[in-house]
Amino acid sequence: MASQQPQQSVTNYSLQFRINAQYMNDQFRDSVRCCLNGSHEDSLPFPHFAFAEFLADSTILSGIRRELQSAAWMPKNNDLYSLSQTVDLADFHAEHYPILSAFRDFMLEDVRKWLMHVTGVSLDDRLALTGSRYSSGDCLLPHDDKLEGRAFAFVLYLTPGWEESDGGQLCLFDSDPAKNYPGKIVKRIQPRENTFSLFPVQHNSWHSVSEVLSEQKQRLSLNGWFHYASGTTNVALTGPNCAVEEPICRVEPSMNITLAEVNEWLSPNYIRPGQHRQIKRIFAYKSELSLQQFLNNERYNKALDELEKAQFECVGPPHKSYFAVRETNEILRVVPTMNTAAIVFREPEVLNFTKYLNHRTGDGHFFVLSCSFFGISTGESESESSLESDDEEEGEEGEEEEEGEQEEEEEQREGI
Repeated sequence: MASQQPQQSVTNYSLQFRINAQYMNDQFRDSVRCCLNGSHEDSLPFPHFAFAEFLADSTILSGIRRELQSAAWMPKNNDLYSLSQTVDLADFHAEHYPILSAFRDFMLEDVRKWLMHVTGVSLDDRLALTGSRYSSGDCLLPHDDKLEGRAFAFVLYLTPGWEESDGGQLCLFDSDPAKNYPGKIVKRIQPRENTFSLFPVQHNSWHSVSEVLSEQKQRLSLNGWFHYASGTTNVALTGPNCAVEEPICRVEPSMNITLAEVNEWLSPNYIRPGQHRQIKRIFAYKSELSLQQFLNNERYNKALDELEKAQFECVGPPHKSYFAVRETNEILRVVPTMNTAAIVFREPEVLNFTKYLNHRTGDGHFFVLSCSFFGISTGESESESSLESDDEEEGEEGEEEEEGEQEEEEEQREGI
């Protein structure tokens, strides 16, 4: 009796999952196929749907949120996205997560059959379904979701009271037909509770999730993909083969500058002999430096003034690189905030730190001078043993400097 109780709970919960009746009639089916065929306002930039109040009984959403809160979340961070995810719901045990298990059954049976009926596309029983959580500062950069077998991408939004100012919108991009690059954002779908967003995965289905701006709310959703039945890939949905992508131009380091020219920009504090060894010790110990008042005031103020007056334009494509530049022959940009040079040994968390700065800046802006050093050897060892020898050398130099200062003082006295 006890072993059968969890299964009974799942069965009861499954009865609460029903598709809203407004999405079940023939008129709705015709509008969906009209969109897929390219003759609907929602056919651009690619066919997409946002079905509000998708579940007939929205009270079950609180149970979904409750079970997701007790689930294990794994942080996902790389150059494309920053969020937390669960494992696939297929790996959730029904006795511990009866509502989520019932929801997966609902998606696999009811929603899959409904989707085949309204779209005319054959789908198999493969279902990818995970929970996603975007906290403040999280985002998902432009991508097209194309992977062999994927037919439709979907997401059910779960967070109540989500506002436009909270960020986290599903952004749809137009694209260059010749290169199949994403262009600009032409539509934003708000992640409102009980909205079911859906679109066919195809050659131009470029989309992103904008940065979550709310400090209090988390963007919670269940999302995944339905897959084509074997041998029934719909060419009309997948589109033509895209053009071969051109490689992005790489910036080549320039050494067309002399040490004397560099010194003209620096504060005198960072040119003094002996200062370099102290800086090297700090960097070796902390893997980062914060050199305050790095530039001399005259050059600093002049550079800042030019940056403030400059006209910047966005450079893309956004799925490869997205930043603002002035002129293509720009030689130097400097940090205008507190005249500080930040030198950081690049580790995995550097990207998160940069994103954190961007997020905290909000609608404001700041200028960054970004430099890369390409393994140029000076012939000096950077090991700890070399630091110890530097200490010894510095001690000897310090003694020599003291002796020199004493001799200088004696000469000055004699001169007086």
